[in-house]
Amino acid sequence: MFEGVAIMRLRDGRIAEYHEVANTAPAFVDLKFAPERIAKIVARQGAALKARPEMRRHLAE
Repeated sequence: MFEGVAIMRLRDGRIAEYHEVANTAPAFVDLKFAPERIAKIVARQGAALKARPEMRRHLAE
């Protein structure tokens, strides 16, 4: 099991953009994934988040 959040941007009363962010690491632990595999998956998820244009304002220069 994992938890997350859905992020929507509305334009003219309609969904213009949709993203989901989930903390999947606990599910990988429950599924007995190797720690190095979990680290690789979580690092990839973090890199994808940091690459999104709207995240730039949250990252240190």
